[in-house]
Amino acid sequence: MTDPIFTVVIDNQDKLSAELEEGLRVFNEAVAGPYHAEPLALSVRDTDGMLIGGLSGLFYWNMLHIRLLWVDERYRRVGCGGALLSRAEELAIKRGCEIVYLDTYSFQAPGFYRKRGYTALGTLSDAPRGFDTTWFAKRLNRERPQ
Repeated sequence: MTDPIFTVVIDNQDKLSAELEEGLRVFNEAVAGPYHAEPLALSVRDTDGMLIGGLSGLFYWNMLHIRLLWVDERYRRVGCGGALLSRAEELAIKRGCEIVYLDTYSFQAPGFYRKRGYTALGTLSDAPRGFDTTWFAKRLNRERPQ
């Protein structure tokens, strides 16, 4: 039997992503159980409705993956980011999550996450060039008052 020949082509990003996610979901759920996936979207807005900061993520299995957390420069270091992160953790605990994880660049907020009890799991140096990417996780205390 000869080895199969594969043709690799550039594809439609949205369509392919949906197909890949579905294939991976089916495989993962067969092994580890249903995702019970639920998106998370939190925002802080001023009285005019302008975005001050926000957090988006995904609850699944026993985890919350924080995909994005951003705060307008004028509102950094005054508690907005901490309020968003705390609220996300509260919702994660209510949903039965035990772990929160995320990544950040060295020029963004690694110190912010360390101060809030997150542990660095790994760092990729020079990504992007001249900086680092660090992955963080935190085990949630499910006994914390709601």
